[in-house]
Parts: sequence; C-alpha cells; structure tokens
Amino acid sequence: MATITQPRNFQDLLAYKDGTDNIYELTEGKLIAVAPETYANRQIAKYLAQRLQQFFPLSLIELNGPEIEVAPLPGMPVNRLPDLVVLHPDHPKMLANTNGVSMAMPPPQMIVEVVSPYKDGLDPNFTRDYVDKLQQYAIRGVPEYWIIDPQRQIIEVNCDPDQSRRSYLAQSNCKGADKVRSQLPELQNWEVTAAAVLKPGP
Repeated sequence: MATITQPRNFQDLLAYKDGTDNIYELTEGKLIAVAPETYANRQIAKYLAQRLQQFFPLSLIELNGPEIEVAPLPGMPVNRLPDLVVLHPDHPKMLANTNGVSMAMPPPQMIVEVVSPYKDGLDPNFTRDYVDKLQQYAIRGVPEYWIIDPQRQIIEVNCDPDQSRRSYLAQSNCKGADKVRSQLPELQNWEVTAAAVLKPGP
C-alpha cells in the first residue's frame, strides 16, 4: 500500500499516518489538528456511555470515534470524530475492515458532543458544535444529536426521528432537574436529569 503524504478525501484520511497521536480534520484539502478533550468533558461522555449500555449493545457505543464522514460544506471538514456515538446496528460488521463510517454506510443512531470551553458565541469551540456540526449531522441523517454544554450547564437534544427533514427540531434546553428526553425508540422509557449528566458522580 502506498504511503499517503497528503490526504485528499475521507478514505485517504483514514489511511493517513504521521507518526504522532494527533487527531485531524480534513478541511478543503488541509489537515487541521484538533485539540484533545478535557478530562471533565471525557468524564461526561463516559458517564453517558455507561448509562446508555442499559439500552444498546456495548458493541454499538463508542467514545472518541470512529471517524464519521459528513457533508463537506464550505469551510467545514469532511470528517468528524464525535465524543460519543451510538452506531447503527449494521456498523460493527462494516467497521471490521475500516475505522471510519463513510457516506456509503447508514448514519449513526445518535451522536453526542461535549462543548469545549469557549469565550462567547463567536468562539470556534462554540460554533463548531452549535452551528457547524449541527448542520453536518442533520444532512448526514443522524436521527439525534445531543449538545452537552458544561459551561452553560445545559443539554440540547436535536432530533429528526424519521430522518426526512435533514434539519433538526431543537428541543428545549434542559438544565438542573429537567429530564432529558430522547426521541429514539430504545430510550422512550429512559429518564436522566441534566444535572446527572453534567456533573457525573464518582
């Protein structure tokens, strides 16, 4: 196999190695290094993954991956590496020979992003999760996208249950003792508060 020195597309990116542990997004032909998640954000994603194991097989729940190919909108990358993914039931078999969910595969059932610290609504950390990924995951057909914001102490659930709109219907922001409601059939009887997710206990 030829060594790929500069990825040109999603498949190239999956095969790209530069001898580091860096994570990259491929935006308009340029590799952009992505900062690692904070410890606090990782704990939130881990807690939610543990809770989701009550409703989904462990084989469908992934932290920090796999790479998801998304619509390459202007100025946005062709790939995303979500904090938490609930895979489609067909994905485990499909991922046996690759480490990325291409556009040829069904979309994940659910994606969760924990927002990194930001200064204001124009900060890239804010717009990346609230604007860019919101558009790309909706167009990709992901039925449900959660935005967990430790800074504002809110959780936003965006859903398109039948995947027909290619845009999300944003639910009310949940905070404190508010119950976070999912539209996924598997989670209809699940009740979790925003506070429990935002401040997971030991």
